[in-house]
Amino acid sequence: MKRSITVPMAVLGIVLAAGGCGVRPTGITPAGNTPRAGAQAERITLYLVKDGGLTAVTRPGLPGRPFLGIAQLAVRPTASEWRRGLRTEVPGPLDGGPGPSIVDPGVSVHTYVMISMKPPERSLSRTATAQIVCTAAAVPGYHGAAIQEVQGEGATMHGCDEFADLIG
Repeated sequence: MKRSITVPMAVLGIVLAAGGCGVRPTGITPAGNTPRAGAQAERITLYLVKDGGLTAVTRPGLPGRPFLGIAQLAVRPTASEWRRGLRTEVPGPLDGGPGPSIVDPGVSVHTYVMISMKPPERSLSRTATAQIVCTAAAVPGYHGAAIQEVQGEGATMHGCDEFADLIG
């Protein structure tokens, strides 16, 4: 009989100890405003071709990807851009095929974006070069592109002002 009283007393002791641990209900405690995502992607500018000249277009960017416009030159324009007669002369794709690839987004030569080009089967047209250079110059803090062919030595620096005759 002594054993049957000991077990319920032990359980009662545990329940009382847990219930009286000193933490009391307080309700809702205000802790400030609700969090909000405040980062907004910057708009990027890239240059597409229309009637043989260059036209600046803006697109939504991605945070931390200021050179996204250069990569986008080698893909088809959006449906709305296509309807407006815009196209690109920059060869693609950028994944190891002919076309521009940024050597390292952190590397620049006197504020020129360093771009490595695998020589395409045919050389880049002046318009394609202008697209790359002017899109690079549209990145805040940069003046153009330093284009280097993978098998060549040195890089040729170009500024968008070289192609002023193409910008409409």
